[in-house]
Amino acid sequence: MLRASALVLLLLCGTAQAASLKATTLAVDEKVLLSDLFDGIAGDAVLSAAPMPGRTLTMAAPQLLRIAQTYGLDWRPAGGERVVITRREEEVSVPVLTRRIAAGEVIQASDITTKPVPARIAAHNTVTDAALIAGRGARRALQPDTPLQRADLVAPQVIHRGESVSITLDDGQMLLVTQGEAQMDGAVGERVRVVNSSSKKSIDAIVTGTGQVAVDPPRAATQKSDLGPAS
Repeated sequence: MLRASALVLLLLCGTAQAASLKATTLAVDEKVLLSDLFDGIAGDAVLSAAPMPGRTLTMAAPQLLRIAQTYGLDWRPAGGERVVITRREEEVSVPVLTRRIAAGEVIQASDITTKPVPARIAAHNTVTDAALIAGRGARRALQPDTPLQRADLVAPQVIHRGESVSITLDDGQMLLVTQGEAQMDGAVGERVRVVNSSSKKSIDAIVTGTGQVAVDPPRAATQKSDLGPAS
């Protein structure tokens, strides 16, 4: 195929065409064309298939010279030229971090920007909505300028072991509030163990906010006595 295309170009042009090498890096669609590599040519030809997405195809000076000679181009390498070719891909914009985030740190909206990435990368559990990142905690240390995976994020810990917490029981008829101490870390919606400061008893509670837990209503009847006097 290359020789047939080269013969057509030679017949059309008659003499060698003065040509110059284009950029040393380029992105192509499905095929690598002669016109992708050289400026100043009258015709065109398909040289090869484009590399697979995420891979590169490198053409060094000897290969470029052979191509030029095959297609009757007046071009000679000055020394060390090479062209790195990638496949052009559809891109999508995804949120990334502007700075390093430590494990357990809560990500703020100001820590987030956007970056275009190949669509194939964003298709695999990558978080594409910044609203799903702001306010979440980092499961591990996260680097800037890198797409985030869903597994990188956790609900922020708003209760920490050893901290004082406000314990609330609301069964619809009575509201009791007392103080206690968290026995474990917890995020909003998680069940934790807390010790009632008055009764010194350990009870289960649901984290409802920073420094706040609530006794699960279905168990209220068995735990009222553990809460102590209402505040």
